[in-house]
Amino acid sequence: TYLARRWTSYVGENNGRITNLVPITQYKVSSRYHTVIAKIPLIQMQGALYIYYNKADGFNDGAETSKNEVAVSWGSYLQQSVLLGSLAQGEKFSWSSFNGGLETLEIKVLSMVSAGIPDTASVSFTVKYQYPTNPAP
Repeated sequence: TYLARRWTSYVGENNGRITNLVPITQYKVSSRYHTVIAKIPLIQMQGALYIYYNKADGFNDGAETSKNEVAVSWGSYLQQSVLLGSLAQGEKFSWSSFNGGLETLEIKVLSMVSAGIPDTASVSFTVKYQYPTNPAP
């Protein structure tokens, strides 16, 4: 309960939200201004997207995928999670069929600081409504 609130940031209510992700290995030195795992619930689909800074240090030193990058994964209860993308600084992940195709979700890594306490990755989340196109009469 306390850890679940501390470790998870629900995203989607405010378009263009910026979150400062910290690696899970540094959760003890994070503050209320940091997020370890950002969660985006999928309204029209099963499961959620999880976004996290996969820093390869400490107990996570042997990370093989998304090493020192921001990872975007899909997960659902009792299902194996699926890595959808790995993002370095300046890169973005775009999903045009978000919310059943009504919206486009864009996740962009604005900056990564690996000399801080804690290390951080600033990530922006933007949801844009897609207006349906009407066929010509």
